[in-house]
Amino acid sequence: MDKPFSLQRAEIELEPQPGTALKSVTQEDQCLDEFMAVVRKRIELEVQHLANLKQLRDSYDSSWKNSRIWPLISSFIDFCGNEISHLEEYISEATVCLDRIPDSPSPLQDGKDEFNAFEMPENLKLPYLEYSRCCELACSESSVWDLTQQPRTFASRFTHPLPENERAYRQAVVQQRQTAGLASKWYQDVFPEILENHQQRTESVKDILYKILTNQR
Repeated sequence: MDKPFSLQRAEIELEPQPGTALKSVTQEDQCLDEFMAVVRKRIELEVQHLANLKQLRDSYDSSWKNSRIWPLISSFIDFCGNEISHLEEYISEATVCLDRIPDSPSPLQDGKDEFNAFEMPENLKLPYLEYSRCCELACSESSVWDLTQQPRTFASRFTHPLPENERAYRQAVVQQRQTAGLASKWYQDVFPEILENHQQRTESVKDILYKILTNQR
């Protein structure tokens, strides 16, 4: 026995909704973009710090090497030189890693039959609910009776159109199938690329974090 339309709608509300994973990935990608902006700012600060260190190095008096204090201060001078070299290497590696992080692909397809994945689950739910409603009406006793009264000859169908409930049901079937087909195509063609890109971005961020956190002056 078919379930009432009201019960089908209630069950849909309780089921896991299509588009949930996309929204989660999109939110995480947004967080990654914001975090990478912070990392870029951090690198900019390191570049400025490097410039300051080089400026300080250039201010050293070369005559210090001939002074009796050179054995005392030479270790600090060497330390500053090593810090500059280490910072130059770190900035170069971190910048390369950051530039390798791919951009997030658009979840929307190009073309006239574009499926807006961000509108899930509403753009899937509404056609299905309309189909369920029309199906319930078309299966009612009065609708079945109206359909049995239709002329059976091909020519008479042009002068005696289908009953309103039957027409609405068939239109709802077509709409529901078209929507489901577009959603299925999006999940097959677009979503795997989004997931793969998200994984690549996550791994790239791990790599750059490792370089930052293991960086020792």
